[in-house]
Amino acid sequence: MEFANGRLVRVGTVLTGIASVFLPLAALACPVCFAAEERQLWAYLGTAVLLSLLPFLLFGGIVLWVRWEGQRFSRTGASEPASRQMSRAENISLP
Repeated sequence: MEFANGRLVRVGTVLTGIASVFLPLAALACPVCFAAEERQLWAYLGTAVLLSLLPFLLFGGIVLWVRWEGQRFSRTGASEPASRQMSRAENISLP
């Protein structure tokens, strides 16, 4: 995208300046302020715990999925995943 004599850059700069002046007025709550109501404190702490555990839960889910797939392949005696077998079957052209 070409910048028409820097006009797009100037418009973006002005809009960013206006947003930085007026948007903080809408966000009057302090997310790390523990002087808030107890309900808000528990919501903040719960969210912090959830976001802290999320990477471990995702990694654990991936490990479990790989383990289950490995066990399924060893039980069926398949030499490769079913998705590869399907893609090879689709590539076969009939005369």
